[in-house]
Amino acid sequence: MSLKIINKPDLMPFVTSMMNEYEVIGPVVANDTGFKFATLTDASQLRLDYKTTVIPPRKALLPTRETLFAFRTDMHTVTPQFDMKWRVLLGVHTCDLHAMCMLDEAFARGQPDTHYMKRRATTAIISLECLDPCDEHSFCKSMNTLTATSGFDLHLIGLGEFYAVDVGTTAGEALLANHAKSHDATRAEIALLDKTMSQKWAKFPVRLNLDGKDLPALMGVSYKSPLWEEIAKRCFACGSCNIVCPTCYCFDVQDDISLDGKVGERYRVWDSCQLDAFARIGSGENFARPTRNGCAIALCAKANTSPKHFPVTWVVWDVDVARARAWWTLRQWTCGTHCTRTTHRRQRWRFLQSNPYTFPRSRGLPKSKQCRRRKNSSSSNCRAVNH
Repeated sequence: MSLKIINKPDLMPFVTSMMNEYEVIGPVVANDTGFKFATLTDASQLRLDYKTTVIPPRKALLPTRETLFAFRTDMHTVTPQFDMKWRVLLGVHTCDLHAMCMLDEAFARGQPDTHYMKRRATTAIISLECLDPCDEHSFCKSMNTLTATSGFDLHLIGLGEFYAVDVGTTAGEALLANHAKSHDATRAEIALLDKTMSQKWAKFPVRLNLDGKDLPALMGVSYKSPLWEEIAKRCFACGSCNIVCPTCYCFDVQDDISLDGKVGERYRVWDSCQLDAFARIGSGENFARPTRNGCAIALCAKANTSPKHFPVTWVVWDVDVARARAWWTLRQWTCGTHCTRTTHRRQRWRFLQSNPYTFPRSRGLPKSKQCRRRKNSSSSNCRAVNH
């Protein structure tokens, strides 16, 4: 729509002004995991110099636990619960922005997901241009996620002493007008922007040895490849890959009912196709095991099946890989394939129970692939409803 300029000293007052009216979520320093997206309590917490976060910002649009409706069995009433809080999601990298566009399309197709769509309608996104790779292996150039032209309300590009601000929507224009001190870009500032963007491409030298557009077809014909057996030997079926993936949106629906059975709520929680109970039905059969099938189904669906419906899905693999590396670099719980040390299993379990951005406490880690000394146990609870 237009190009504005914000001087860097004016950025913090801009954020502070928005915090007076909205919930502002942005990248902050985490205690032991580098950076994370969290609600800002002070503008000084914002870190736009972050490389990547372990947990993607999709949690702002799809919470780890979300109440769908409350009900009373004694009065036969059902009351939908919607989160209508106005919020600003600030500092989203372009790769995550592409992922959010995919989520928007996924939840809007067919029967739209009302809870997601309402939250999305009350969330403004201020994205951030990546001028340097998040790590030495970033191949976002091959995935066409190195920049973005849509999906944002405002898009920030750092240009030394100021930010160029690409205004994408009328909502973004209103944010600038009401909360920021900005001015129209001059010819000199536009020339600097063009120079900066041209120099950026040389900083991302890593490319795949194939055309990214061929990846879905390649994954489609590789389902029976012996490579999946090798991957399965290293897989713990813990669901970590789904936690860090910005495009995973599977969820499980559960009920929380009072002891007298009169009142309760139905809620959804993040789920993972890699968890042992994901595809298990009431009679005990599991359609996604052994682990070899689980890995192949998940990755082939990500790169082959999903792009048929959501063309942007495959283009965010670069950020999946970066977050997966960060996750395992920061959390070295295991000493080898199929680790049998009880202390490692307990350490991982304590983390998953205490981390607010992992799976719900009612769900245990899959027993298969964690330790070969323990046999798989069948669940008596029906897990047929996963979506």
